Amino acid sequence: MLNVQKFTFIYFTVLYVLFRLTSIHYLVFLVAVLIYIGVMIYGSFYIGSNFYLKPIRSAKTEEKKIALTFDDGPDETITPIILETLGKFDIVAAFFCVGRNISANPEVLKKMDEQGHLIGNHSYSHSNWFDFYSVKRMVNELKETDRLIEQIINRKVRFFRPPYGVTNPALAKAVKKCNYITIGWNIRSLDTPKRKKTKKIVSRIIRKIKPGSIILLHNKNPNIGMILEKLVEHAAEAGYEIVRLDELIKQEAYA
Repeated sequence: MLNVQKFTFIYFTVLYVLFRLTSIHYLVFLVAVLIYIGVMIYGSFYIGSNFYLKPIRSAKTEEKKIALTFDDGPDETITPIILETLGKFDIVAAFFCVGRNISANPEVLKKMDEQGHLIGNHSYSHSNWFDFYSVKRMVNELKETDRLIEQIINRKVRFFRPPYGVTNPALAKAVKKCNYITIGWNIRSLDTPKRKKTKKIVSRIIRKIKPGSIILLHNKNPNIGMILEKLVEHAAEAGYEIVRLDELIKQEAYA
């Protein structure tokens, strides 16, 4: 995990010294600044960079076990399809829930818990502007989502997944204040485009599966039932067992 402030100070100090004491051209200086900006953007948008947070993206295991995770629920239409399909195969998964969707669909959240699925925090608003919020505002959002979850299913969650998988120094501070275990993924299904063919989504996932994989799916695609059925069948044929996230990574999901 990168200490951004220390990295920035050292980077620009060295750059300034080189610029002042050598004949380095200002265009080289400009390129160096652009490289820095590029590195910071990469660190923010790629959750596996470990720049600001060190999320758990997979389990270190040789056993052929994987976990399914679903973001952005609960949804009154799509989530019940997911629950029905998972129940058909006797599989439990992890759901990273958005606070405002919990408020709108408390009974769906309750059903998730009753069926043995794991619940995690995925912010309250899932706003496009979330990553520009202050630390205080982020903490308020996260705590409000925690409060709703605890009120409905009487559980205090420990797992958190950043909206869009984007991280920054403010979020790192908020996560530390709330004492979360940050969860990422090592297989992104890209299942959100509604017109994307089921076969293409499943093929993308199957191609990348390895022991300990954490798979990212969403509560958005109306074809999710078919996607899950084919995914479960392919995983079984390849000898993989689908287990709950906390079992895979050997961490307690609730406080």
